[in-house]
Amino acid sequence: MRLLIFLYSFFSVVFVFTNFLIRGILYSSIMFIIGTFLGGFLSTFFREFHVFDKFLGGKLLKFCNIFKIPRCLIPALFSSFINARLEHTIVYDYYRRGFLNDWYLIYYNLVLSPLRFLSISIVYIIPQAITALGFYVGMLYIVFSYIKSMLTSILAFSYYKIFRNRIRFVELEYDNYTGNIIDIKYQHSRDVKSVLKISVMNGLNMLKSLSLKFFIILSIVYILYILNIFEYLNVVIKNMLSYFSYVLNSQSLTIISLCAFSPVVGIYIAGSMLYLGLISVKQVLLSIFIGNMLFILFFDFIKHSFPFYVSIYPVKVAVKLTLSIVISTLITTPIILLMI
Repeated sequence: MRLLIFLYSFFSVVFVFTNFLIRGILYSSIMFIIGTFLGGFLSTFFREFHVFDKFLGGKLLKFCNIFKIPRCLIPALFSSFINARLEHTIVYDYYRRGFLNDWYLIYYNLVLSPLRFLSISIVYIIPQAITALGFYVGMLYIVFSYIKSMLTSILAFSYYKIFRNRIRFVELEYDNYTGNIIDIKYQHSRDVKSVLKISVMNGLNMLKSLSLKFFIILSIVYILYILNIFEYLNVVIKNMLSYFSYVLNSQSLTIISLCAFSPVVGIYIAGSMLYLGLISVKQVLLSIFIGNMLFILFFDFIKHSFPFYVSIYPVKVAVKLTLSIVISTLITTPIILLMI
């Protein structure tokens, strides 16, 4: 009887875990296919029809000049409000054709942090922060998070000034299919049918060129899940935090360790502690930002950032983009902690 109970429990756990993995892989694969195809499709479609030139004109040009964004990346800029893979697939389409170099990609990825924060906050951060922490503390968290994104953008401008001789982007538009470089000024577009055909072909080519790399990276990440590598990292972080027990109280250490493993869970636990009067507002905000920094350093770059970038860009570029996020986090987070 005990053997039957053990076998039932074992296979139930295996079934649930396998079901979780399959659903996760299917979801990731579907999002990859949609985002990658649309990235290749839209980068061509918007360029051929000069959509943003027609509707936004001079205002958009001023924005591009201030932030040093070539107009060919305007579709990527708007796509950042929809999907990160869609945005970076468009950017990669121009990178592989020689419009942008590695140094510029780092700048681009950092300088638009406030814009990306706005799009993410509307969908995720604002609802979670206010429901978990209450309106006042939630708004404080959102404001400080936005300031952090602004500091990242300022850091990007500093990076641009220091390495401006190495940063290269071309303020020209490239015809992918004739091989001719054409001026950015308005050109007469092809007819709708031919543009759609070219856009679809570019989307399919992009999907074909990135699919193998994506599924290899996806497999590696899920193998790490199976091997409990992330659980091990969580134990390492808890052991590290134990050395700071004489500085931080037990509630702060709990929030930090939870945010380091899962920021969403950490914020909701912090909210419950705040509601019960176990911790002050300042301690909550400090703990959340410290935990979020540890999450980026120990988990995000393995689980999300590096796998995401390397599934689109060459490995060397993916490493640079990931490190730029880590370094900017290490610089901006202490400034926010001092401001709190």
